[in-house]
Amino acid sequence: MLQIAFAICVAWLVLRVWEGELDWITGAGWATAALLVTASLLLPWYVGWFVPFAALSTDRRLTATAVVLTGVGLTTL
Repeated sequence: MLQIAFAICVAWLVLRVWEGELDWITGAGWATAALLVTASLLLPWYVGWFVPFAALSTDRRLTATAVVLTGVGLTTL
């Protein structure tokens, strides 16, 4: 079920980037966030995939999501 939700989210993000509504860096960041949220196993270093996209993006919601997921990633073991 989570794989289907992830696939739908990524397809929607690809469409928005293709149409020029979203920057590709921001789209890649949201796709990585979706991957982290729908992953069945979350290890702390997985958040490292997400942080560079959040740092380069101009979307403040993506930056806030990076902070939250970093906190979640550091507290899960």
